[in-house]
Amino acid sequence: MNRRGGRAALTALVVLPVLLVLAQRLAPSPYAASLVSDVFLLGAGGWAGLALALRARRSPSRTSGFFAAYCLVWVLGQLVWTYQDVSSGGRPDFSAADVAVLAAIPLALVGALRMPALPAGIGRLRPVLDGLLVALSLLYAAYALVLGPIIRAGGDRPILLLGAAYPVADAVVIAVVAAALPAVKPPFRRMGYLLLAGLVCIALADSTFAYLVATGSFATGTVTDAGWVVGFGLIALSAALAPVQGAEDDSGPAAPGRLPLLTPYLFLLPALAITAWWVLGGRALDTEMVLIGLASIVVMMARQIVTLLESEARADSLEYEATHDSLTGLWNRAQFRADLTSSLQERGVRRAVLFIDIDDFKDLNDGLGHPAGDHVLRCLTQRLCASVQDTDVVARLGGDEFGILLHSLRDEAEALQLAQRVSKAVSPPVDVNGYQHSLSISIGVALSGSHGDTAEVLLRNADLAMYAAKRQGKNCCAVYEPSMHASVLDRIQLAAELETAIAQEEFTLHYHPMYDVASGSVVGAEALLRWQHPDKGLQNPDSFVQAAERSGAILGIGRWALERACRFIGGLRSEDVVSATFELCVNVAPRQLKEPGFVDHVARCLAISPLQPHQLVIEVTESAIIDVTALPVLWGVKSLGVRIALDDFGAGYSSLSYLDLFPVDILKIGQSFIADIHNRKPRRAMVDAIITMAKTLGLTAIAEGIEEEAQLAALRELGCDRAQGHLLSRPVTEAELVSLLLDARKRLDAPGQDADTRTVGGR
Repeated sequence: MNRRGGRAALTALVVLPVLLVLAQRLAPSPYAASLVSDVFLLGAGGWAGLALALRARRSPSRTSGFFAAYCLVWVLGQLVWTYQDVSSGGRPDFSAADVAVLAAIPLALVGALRMPALPAGIGRLRPVLDGLLVALSLLYAAYALVLGPIIRAGGDRPILLLGAAYPVADAVVIAVVAAALPAVKPPFRRMGYLLLAGLVCIALADSTFAYLVATGSFATGTVTDAGWVVGFGLIALSAALAPVQGAEDDSGPAAPGRLPLLTPYLFLLPALAITAWWVLGGRALDTEMVLIGLASIVVMMARQIVTLLESEARADSLEYEATHDSLTGLWNRAQFRADLTSSLQERGVRRAVLFIDIDDFKDLNDGLGHPAGDHVLRCLTQRLCASVQDTDVVARLGGDEFGILLHSLRDEAEALQLAQRVSKAVSPPVDVNGYQHSLSISIGVALSGSHGDTAEVLLRNADLAMYAAKRQGKNCCAVYEPSMHASVLDRIQLAAELETAIAQEEFTLHYHPMYDVASGSVVGAEALLRWQHPDKGLQNPDSFVQAAERSGAILGIGRWALERACRFIGGLRSEDVVSATFELCVNVAPRQLKEPGFVDHVARCLAISPLQPHQLVIEVTESAIIDVTALPVLWGVKSLGVRIALDDFGAGYSSLSYLDLFPVDILKIGQSFIADIHNRKPRRAMVDAIITMAKTLGLTAIAEGIEEEAQLAALRELGCDRAQGHLLSRPVTEAELVSLLLDARKRLDAPGQDADTRTVGGR
């Protein structure tokens, strides 16, 4: 919105009518007052036309353009009127001025009909017919009460009917604009209401003009002219206050309410009352009244037909929306299920359900935007439909999931062959924002009879098979097997048991000591989660952590583990069992880094523990740091004074850019590198490179999985800082860790030990 232009337009709207009335009163003669009015009317109409024309240039909607044409054609008619006024003293008569002014009104009507908030199709006729019905009802009453008596007294019939044509046409335009306004979005609704107010003012001025002409009391240069000035001023203001960007096209079709549907009929009541009054009084209706009444009946019948057709179209549209996907035009999940249920009623025919999911669609949708994702979905729809027979059914089940119902199959092999054909048909690259994006899909297959006899079971089993296909490496097809369902039930049961384990406090922590490679002293411990299962005994994390991450139970488990470890090691520090440099490593799952308040929880754990921030190490995997959303979280943890360790460095997504981007302090070299370090030169060279890089960057290198003396000796030669593994110590309980630390202290305190290593942790 042009704020300066809007203020100027508002000021002009207030000032111009006042100036017009003052100029008319101060004019030396009626002729001069008439000329003043003509100038003001030309200026007001031209101002509105110019403002709307400028609006039309920056708006893709044609509504403003047609209303600009309406104003400018009206100005053309006013120019002719001004010439007539100057040459003949303003006597109203049918002339080119009336032709131009009346010709302007259809332009306004077209502009109103172009408003996108109006119903589509035949529904656009309804507001036009509403306006005609209201206008004819008012004309009927006006003829019976005003025009008829004047005509019967010898009045000029053509002039009177011509004057009445103005408000009738105005009423039609007003009805169309009013019908569109309820669905116009707020930024544009103000523009619409100002436009409507301007049209109403013009209609009132036209009605007053028609009445004065009918009664023979019309004179130019009167206060009546202020109505047109105010009307066109409001129209100009509507254009000035419209948003600079966008267009009226942001609005959607308006659904008619009950009051708009009834309003035109309410205007018939005065006409019916007048007719009853005339008939009961024994008076015959004039020919014009009969014609107006017949026209009203025709319009009313047409309106009823349009309303019925519109209701039928709306019902069809609602039915379509209830059964089809709006983006692709395919059947939706509900209709697909209904058709599948119906087809299963036919005995003796085998059918198959293909459950399809686009591989890596989320990455594409998030990276290139939803419009790009929608384009891919539409392209996939076309390819799926082209790859099956006309009797088969393709549906969008939701998101990037599709379903295909195959009819008349012989066996499982044929279903799998058709699935592979579908996969091949969709594989050609798709142009997405200038990029050639290769499509691949994972397909699960379930057959009626052997894999289920109901729609729900077949869809579920095909879905399970699809996820099995994804686990095979994507771009694969898999046929349902009963074991897939069993594994799902196992995961569901495990998730429920994890929630119970949290409530029953079945988790515990073991600690894996870390040793200084050079001195052999214990310098820290890694907290490892264990689950004391009531039936299965002590469980390692490998058996439940992935399930905990999927279900979200890892959040509660992780909070407990961090707090428990900080309290325990902090207690050992208070009792002087460990030094101020003893490190506690706590593993954090990727999902924990996405939990709101994770940094605050770390701060609370430090606050309730004697542990110093530099003693705590938060250990994350490489898969966690490839998600850039973890970056501010890790920097928040770093700001507390806590250090960050990168687990299994070099085994997965390792990139030197991560070491520069993320606040990493410690690199943990995975067992896959350490296993052959003593007998494979390439592996030794890689470990050497990692250790050298860590030292260069000022990072600490920790080797994991030490199981042989030769491995430890090689690490000592390479200058690795720390090590942990079963050779040095297995993971131990809290009590065992305390005993281990106390025994280490006794050995260090024994005679002959260096003073620098007499205390655990090198204090």
